[in-house]
Amino acid sequence: MTKSMRRMPWAMTIAIVVLPVLASAASSELEFVRRVRAMSPLRARPTVTRLSEMVPMADGTRLQTSVYLPASTGRSPALLVRTPYNDATDGADDFAYGGIADYYVARGYVVVIQTIRGKYASEGAYRLLSRGEIEDGAAVVNWIASQSWSDGKVAAMGVSHDGFDALATGIGNPPALKLVISGGGPADIRTDAFLQAGTVDTSLLDYIDFMYSETGDVYDQIFYERMQTLALPEPRLRIYDTLVSQKPLPAWDELIKGMNTPSSSYWAKRRIRDRLQECRIPIVQFAGLFGDGDMPDVIRNFEYLEQNGITSRLLMGWWNHGSSGPYGEVQLWTPAYVLSRYDAYLDYYLKGISSPLLDEKRIQVYARGEEKFVASDSWPQLPGYTDREYYLARGSSTAGKLLAKPRAESQPSQDYNYDPLVLPSVLTVQGPLQTRSDQLVFLADPSPADLPVCGKVDLALNAASSAKDTDLYALLFVRQLDGEDRLLSPFPGRLQARQRGGDYAAPSMLVPGQAYVFEISLPFASGVIRKGERLGLVVTSSLFPYVVRNANSGRKIGADPAFMTATETVYFGKLYPSKVTIRVRR
Repeated sequence: MTKSMRRMPWAMTIAIVVLPVLASAASSELEFVRRVRAMSPLRARPTVTRLSEMVPMADGTRLQTSVYLPASTGRSPALLVRTPYNDATDGADDFAYGGIADYYVARGYVVVIQTIRGKYASEGAYRLLSRGEIEDGAAVVNWIASQSWSDGKVAAMGVSHDGFDALATGIGNPPALKLVISGGGPADIRTDAFLQAGTVDTSLLDYIDFMYSETGDVYDQIFYERMQTLALPEPRLRIYDTLVSQKPLPAWDELIKGMNTPSSSYWAKRRIRDRLQECRIPIVQFAGLFGDGDMPDVIRNFEYLEQNGITSRLLMGWWNHGSSGPYGEVQLWTPAYVLSRYDAYLDYYLKGISSPLLDEKRIQVYARGEEKFVASDSWPQLPGYTDREYYLARGSSTAGKLLAKPRAESQPSQDYNYDPLVLPSVLTVQGPLQTRSDQLVFLADPSPADLPVCGKVDLALNAASSAKDTDLYALLFVRQLDGEDRLLSPFPGRLQARQRGGDYAAPSMLVPGQAYVFEISLPFASGVIRKGERLGLVVTSSLFPYVVRNANSGRKIGADPAFMTATETVYFGKLYPSKVTIRVRR
């Protein structure tokens, strides 16, 4: 059991191997916050000189800023981490951030840790993933460049929210900024780990509570117990703050209102991806291939840069969200692969020190099971891998089939029921996954040989619903030889039907009973289907209490007076060629 699984109160209630990771996509920022909070009592070690400043932004708002200086009295390049998580109100930085200083000051860098506006000792009002970090990031870089200890070269870096802040700083293009390194950094709250294709993680409420009240603890077991009990019969999302968190949270209410209007200014103020092409500074992005719910968003960032002709680096390995950058006990806690690249890139862009690592191809993806990194300069198809399609087909009472080609079906559909008042069996079932009243399972034949998988996963699902709106979830797994199941794609693919046209498309309700082709993206998969193992797919419509439920009414989100049960129909066969596409070794 992984460290992140031990932290999750719900993991003990889930019996099968495939499932303990399901909700962790919902919680990448929360996982990172908890990691920082766990280090807080340690505090920073006083091994280097620390200055505490209140640095003014363009509008006069002053932000708490810690500056760690090398022993030399000359000018040095600086590393900037901007974060909402560092509580320096007592005059000392959290060890998560002081540890960065301990490591990099010894390597000849000034380390600057700034708490963003509205958090802890910094002035102003905090806003969730605010576009305003562009201007604030540029302001502090300009301030750094003007200091007597600065040689005029700065790199912005960080993980999670800090990674968002680093990307935002790059968009401002301050002259002194030479490099941006973002680990697991989202760039658009609407496509972040908390919000995917119109669906909302319940953990976002927990995160908002923590970020705005600065009290309590993320991953609080009581939070999920309240969600599962108090919220189970309640369809009105807008009152979940007072019901579950037991306090009014205006930021939650504002978000739920915004969910009904993708084109509203609420989202424009909380995304920076549409401005990444303005960045003229080298960008390096890291992401974990497990336990990193922001990994899909990092890929979106990279693809957006590619589409706009911006060359950048993408490195994805077998680590979790919080390990995409150095924090705390840097050399002990940071994967060696990650730390060596951070060091090489920083030394090159800030000190002019060359390294063979700079000659690596700019895309590096870990092939789990083959235990090596696949290097490429092209995306998305990695060298040595090709598309393989598996078509859904009718099978036995316990599972349908996944076939190499679509076949004619005398009964080309199968139903399941989605009742929002019933906890989904995918979270409670004992033993291997099976077709049940609230989910469908499809299995391929046993693999004749080891089959390495590394690449994006796409599901084209022909389906209909009796409701005007509903949710669809897809899990890609492997049925092992011992009968247990493990996830191949680390998190479920998710889609709110009304947002089938895209995250920012105008909501479009379903015609009940009419078949549609739903395009569902699953997170990048890296692993091996061993000889004799079987690829599997689950289709369902609820992951409550970890993801907010669709009430199936087609009403405005948050305003439903009651839940409705929906009958979901999945079509397959030659007339309705539902298929899942994975990338496998040639």
